[in-house]
Amino acid sequence: MNNHLNISAVLDEPILLTEIIEKLASCKQANKFSREIIHPEWRSINAASAEVFVSGTIALAVKNNTAPVSIPFNSNFFFTCIREKKSGFKLEWGLSLS
Repeated sequence: MNNHLNISAVLDEPILLTEIIEKLASCKQANKFSREIIHPEWRSINAASAEVFVSGTIALAVKNNTAPVSIPFNSNFFFTCIREKKSGFKLEWGLSLS
Protein backbone atom coordinates (compact mmCIF):
# COMPACT_ATOMS: atom_id res chain seq x y z
CA MET A 1 0.00 0.00 0.00
CA ASN A 2 1.53 3.31 -1.10
CA ASN A 3 -0.71 6.02 0.37
CA HIS A 4 0.42 9.59 0.88
CA LEU A 5 -0.74 11.34 4.02
CA ASN A 6 -0.98 15.13 4.10
CA ILE A 7 -1.09 16.79 7.52
CA SER A 8 -1.84 20.48 8.01
CA ALA A 9 -2.60 22.59 11.06
CA VAL A 10 -4.50 25.85 11.38
CA LEU A 11 -3.99 27.85 14.60
CA ASP A 12 -6.92 29.72 16.16
CA GLU A 13 -4.81 32.77 17.17
CA PRO A 14 -1.58 32.78 15.11
CA ILE A 15 -0.95 36.52 15.59
CA LEU A 16 -1.25 36.20 19.38
CA LEU A 17 1.21 33.28 19.34
CA THR A 18 3.64 35.35 17.23
CA GLU A 19 3.41 38.25 19.70
CA ILE A 20 4.08 35.96 22.68
CA ILE A 21 7.17 34.46 21.02
CA GLU A 22 8.46 37.91 19.98
CA LYS A 23 8.00 39.14 23.56
CA LEU A 24 9.93 36.09 24.79
CA ALA A 25 12.75 36.84 22.35
CA SER A 26 13.02 40.46 23.47
CA CYS A 27 13.00 39.70 27.21
CA LYS A 28 15.20 42.33 28.90
CA GLN A 29 16.30 39.99 31.66
CA ALA A 30 17.71 37.57 29.09
CA ASN A 31 19.88 40.27 27.48
CA LYS A 32 22.62 40.11 30.14
CA PHE A 33 25.76 38.06 29.61
CA SER A 34 28.20 37.02 32.25
CA ARG A 35 31.57 38.78 32.09
CA GLU A 36 33.30 35.68 33.42
CA ILE A 37 35.35 33.77 30.83
CA ILE A 38 34.63 30.07 31.22
CA HIS A 39 36.83 28.67 28.46
CA PRO A 40 38.53 30.56 25.60
CA GLU A 41 36.95 28.38 22.88
CA TRP A 42 33.40 28.52 24.24
CA ARG A 43 30.79 31.12 23.34
CA SER A 44 28.25 32.64 25.70
CA ILE A 45 24.58 32.15 24.89
CA ASN A 46 21.36 33.14 26.62
CA ALA A 47 18.19 31.08 26.48
CA ALA A 48 14.63 32.17 27.20
CA SER A 49 11.66 29.77 27.30
CA ALA A 50 7.90 30.02 27.68
CA GLU A 51 5.00 27.61 27.92
CA VAL A 52 2.11 28.76 25.69
CA PHE A 53 -1.43 27.39 25.29
CA VAL A 54 -2.20 26.79 21.59
CA SER A 55 -5.44 25.68 19.98
CA GLY A 56 -6.47 24.98 16.41
CA THR A 57 -7.43 22.26 13.96
CA ILE A 58 -5.35 19.50 12.40
CA ALA A 59 -6.47 18.16 9.01
CA LEU A 60 -5.44 14.68 7.86
CA ALA A 61 -5.92 13.82 4.20
CA VAL A 62 -4.96 10.66 2.33
CA LYS A 63 -4.12 11.10 -1.35
CA ASN A 64 -7.08 10.17 -3.59
CA ASN A 65 -9.51 10.51 -0.65
CA THR A 66 -12.33 12.99 -1.11
CA ALA A 67 -12.48 14.77 2.24
CA PRO A 68 -9.86 15.39 4.92
CA VAL A 69 -10.55 14.52 8.54
CA SER A 70 -10.43 17.61 10.78
CA ILE A 71 -9.46 17.22 14.44
CA PRO A 72 -9.52 20.15 16.88
CA PHE A 73 -6.62 20.35 19.34
CA ASN A 74 -5.80 22.21 22.55
CA SER A 75 -2.26 21.78 23.78
CA ASN A 76 0.50 23.52 25.68
CA PHE A 77 3.68 24.12 23.74
CA PHE A 78 7.12 24.93 25.10
CA PHE A 79 9.10 27.44 23.00
CA THR A 80 12.78 28.25 23.49
CA CYS A 81 14.76 31.13 22.00
CA ILE A 82 18.56 31.25 22.05
CA ARG A 83 20.78 34.29 21.57
CA GLU A 84 24.51 34.49 21.06
CA LYS A 85 26.36 37.47 22.46
CA LYS A 86 26.46 39.59 19.29
CA SER A 87 23.21 38.58 17.61
CA GLY A 88 19.46 38.64 18.12
CA PHE A 89 17.30 35.88 19.55
CA LYS A 90 16.30 32.99 17.28
CA LEU A 91 13.41 30.64 17.92
CA GLU A 92 15.37 27.43 18.36
CA TRP A 93 12.62 24.87 18.99
CA GLY A 94 9.01 24.32 19.98
CA LEU A 95 7.67 21.21 21.68
CA SER A 96 4.14 20.00 22.35
CA LEU A 97 3.63 19.05 26.00
CA SER A 98 0.81 16.62 25.28
